[in-house]
Amino acid sequence: MMAGVSAGRVLALVAAVLCLSSARAAGDDNSTLAPTMAPTNPMGTLTAFGGDLDMTYTVLDNGAVQVQVSYPMTSGWIGVGLSDNGDMVGSYAVIAGQGVSGIPAPIGEYKLTAYDAPSLSSSRAITDTSIEVNNGIMTMEFTATTIAGRSLDVSGDGDRIIYAVYEGSSFGTQHARAGDSTVNWSSPVPSSAVRLAPLGLILLGALVNVIMI
Repeated sequence: MMAGVSAGRVLALVAAVLCLSSARAAGDDNSTLAPTMAPTNPMGTLTAFGGDLDMTYTVLDNGAVQVQVSYPMTSGWIGVGLSDNGDMVGSYAVIAGQGVSGIPAPIGEYKLTAYDAPSLSSSRAITDTSIEVNNGIMTMEFTATTIAGRSLDVSGDGDRIIYAVYEGSSFGTQHARAGDSTVNWSSPVPSSAVRLAPLGLILLGALVNVIMI
């Protein structure tokens, strides 16, 4: 141990660092709480189309999934749906758009039965919906336990999802880009996430290194 540094002083320094870590963690928790529901899992991420499409999802305390999808455009529509086999036809989708003629609603639920402009589903359960354009980025948001009558598999193996975008002004036009993926909504940490050590642990490690020199 470094000469002149007493055991009592070391313990006091360690306690101070741990208090700083606890205060920092409490502040972080308070700053990330949702207005009505705190997430029970870290946020998951999915990107597609060379990084142009960005989707995030979070499971809330009530088991619903909060979804946000963004794409760089000012006019067009974005769609995300549940699919058994990755096909558009037969899927259950949320579609939202701006600057698009003929769209039944700014954001709504659809059962896709053919490669035609769909009609709104009679089953409407999504909440906290929004569609907006800021700085050239269109962003759709919604919270759901079901989409067009189809339940999300939050506690099991997850769902196969489809996603599509169309940039233009006509709702009846087929998507320009589309893809599919499998999402485990309750996955604790997505593979694309990077976890940083809390500030207190970093400082504590540095302090121990200094003391042991």
